Amino acid sequence: MPPVFPSDSSQPPPPSRSEASAVHSDLQGAIARHRYRPERIHSESLNLPLKCSFVVDGEPNVRTGRVLDLSPTGFALRLEDEEFQAAQGAILTSLSLKHGETVFFSGVGRIVYQTAEPNSRIGIRVLSGLLDLQQLGLRDAMAKDGLDKRLKTVQLQFERLSPAWRAAVGDLANLLLTARSFLQDLETTKASANTPTTSVKDEILRDLARGWSPLHLQKITELTSLSHALDEEQMELGRIYAEQQLVPLYYPGSLYRRAITKPRGYAGDYKIMLIYNQHEPNGDTLYERFLDIVGKKHTLSRTVVARQKTAADEIRRAVGSGANKIVSLASGPAIEIGWVLREAEPPDQEVTFVLIDQDEGALAYSYDALHRELLASKWDTARTHIEGIHLSVKQLLKPSDAQEEQIGRQALAGADMVYSMGLFDYLPSLVAQRLLMFLYRHLEPGGTLFVGNLDSEPNTTWLMDFVLAWHLVWRTESDLLRLSDELEPRPESASVKKDSTQRCLFLRVVRPSG
Repeated sequence: MPPVFPSDSSQPPPPSRSEASAVHSDLQGAIARHRYRPERIHSESLNLPLKCSFVVDGEPNVRTGRVLDLSPTGFALRLEDEEFQAAQGAILTSLSLKHGETVFFSGVGRIVYQTAEPNSRIGIRVLSGLLDLQQLGLRDAMAKDGLDKRLKTVQLQFERLSPAWRAAVGDLANLLLTARSFLQDLETTKASANTPTTSVKDEILRDLARGWSPLHLQKITELTSLSHALDEEQMELGRIYAEQQLVPLYYPGSLYRRAITKPRGYAGDYKIMLIYNQHEPNGDTLYERFLDIVGKKHTLSRTVVARQKTAADEIRRAVGSGANKIVSLASGPAIEIGWVLREAEPPDQEVTFVLIDQDEGALAYSYDALHRELLASKWDTARTHIEGIHLSVKQLLKPSDAQEEQIGRQALAGADMVYSMGLFDYLPSLVAQRLLMFLYRHLEPGGTLFVGNLDSEPNTTWLMDFVLAWHLVWRTESDLLRLSDELEPRPESASVKKDSTQRCLFLRVVRPSG
């Protein structure tokens, strides 16, 4: 909010003569008490060391030392020769200051003080000009992430990444550039009073995407294949290369942009899930809206929506079998529960849906959205309950205090079904197995665990890893089943169910009824 200034009529009257005199006196006192202190840089704050060399006028020896701090007019240093003694006012010639291996000042100076051990230091005032601290700061910033370092990275990319791999990245970039150029030209040359409506433009963009996307997905699939043989160093060099070439081209698309920027700390937050479920594309320009349409054509983009339907079917089955409490872990926007409320027949029993998520924003959104769905549904609002619990996996598995432990225990107590769609994509195997055991112990007899995990997909996963930095733990059917090996008591059944795209695998574990 901009500052609010009083109008002329509300301005205070000017000070009286006596008041003005008092103010003037105070200012004089302030000026007398304060002295100008020039800008100063401490060598500890720099990325490269500062060294000094000089000759004391009339002596043959070159003295060297480490600069401790400096201002535009001088600096302090600690000499390598701790026995050196010089008279105050001694003139120093051949005075040179080096930042790393680069000389950034040479001239003449004078010793203004020298202190004794244990903190011996010599103060030197320069007599030939001023020290350019801005230049030094710029040099130091360049040294931290300098062009020479980047050139070394580029050279390594040329040496370690095959021409075929780099060419494939270039082909993908060229494909995006072609689409962007075409749509920007179209937007510029066809702008007129007869511009089509947004819905007409979106339909045209969908037609364009239908012809363009197959080649787009093909190029990503080729890069997936070419990247299988990369070692760890090549993978890192490849990510840098791909990000430089492709991030600016994908960034305008809302799906890609949110995954790249990760405003809530991770790519798969509830807002990106909402974008996946939106029919209308986002964006102000044709290219932005085109990318939004294209982004939803990746197989795993379609999986995000399809796995919700699979989870909704399982929830519907549980409710129809008499479940009283269903827990959604890492619930996100909980769109699947909304579908159940909207489409499933109202149950005879009382039902409680518990939403657990580490993101308060996700809980606020889903709590409000589900209550609106409930009010619009045929379900009995007095017998259908929705609860939101703000907890992370870490707090569940390792609570920091008794209160956190109690909240986690109560959230899961009496659960007939616990499910999660995307959480296990982020968990290494040991953590995933430990969490599965924890959830299983809290299930009611006959209760069901329904845990989703994505399997890799050639036309999507390369882009997620190399461009979007959206790193997941991909699991196969056998990987998921192994997570249930240590469950006690032994499950009544453990099986894997797939969504319609075959890319989200759900581990379905049923606890014995006895």
